[in-house]
Amino acid sequence: MPLGLRVVVLARDPETRDTYTDYLRALGAIAHARSDRTPGPDTDALVVFADDFDPGSAERFACEWAGLGRKRCRLVLVTSRPALAQRVRRDPRASMHERPFWGWLPRAAITRGKEPAEPVGEWR
Repeated sequence: MPLGLRVVVLARDPETRDTYTDYLRALGAIAHARSDRTPGPDTDALVVFADDFDPGSAERFACEWAGLGRKRCRLVLVTSRPALAQRVRRDPRASMHERPFWGWLPRAAITRGKEPAEPVGEWR
């Protein structure tokens, strides 16, 4: 993983947040864990454990992210909800995964792409 890649892990479960943040830091990322949806404008990638959040909130987030156009970061959506994954499936900046999501999968999902991710603004 490129050194300095800024990754935000969004999950409500503290163990998930801490485990993934530690893992990504060990790979060289500047990783932060959040339980709310304000990753900041300099985020390169979001790893969102969408099943941790209520379906309506997760759906609104997916629609908002998809509507950001060029000013969005890579989205790694971890969900068991096919309808939610369908919201972003056609976007090359997004990837969808189900749990278990471990080993090489997070690294490959975050670093996939030809150019550096553009930052995302705050999302509500």
